[in-house]
Amino acid sequence: MTAALILEPRERIQTRRLAAVRPEPKLIILARDGDTAAMRDLLDLTSDNVYSYAFNAVRSSREAQTITSNVLQRLPQVLRRQRWDTTEALSSQLMSMARAEVGVYHRRQARNDSRRDVRAWTRYAVLAATSLATIASACILAF
Repeated sequence: MTAALILEPRERIQTRRLAAVRPEPKLIILARDGDTAAMRDLLDLTSDNVYSYAFNAVRSSREAQTITSNVLQRLPQVLRRQRWDTTEALSSQLMSMARAEVGVYHRRQARNDSRRDVRAWTRYAVLAATSLATIASACILAF
């Protein structure tokens, strides 16, 4: 028995494993074919998760609705582009898209904040220069 266990790994024949292709759920197939009721059901399954993630990330219901809308508008394209063997796989793809949208939102916010900072800095620089010019002209006129 011990000799058989030792020899077994050397004698093992490697076989090619075939990937098991699971059929797509009927809901996804119907939604891909244009059935509005199936598309509505898919939206109902996925929209709550996408919205809650977006809301927790941006802390604004208006922006979370915008992000959710942007993600779910691309759902028909996602359905056509790739085969989905489960609705959970489709939902995880939509969550990845939501993460990307949240990243776009945060970059846009950072860019707007930096623009406001530059405007504020420019305003303070102009005020400082104006006050220095006023002080200089008062000193010149005093002598």
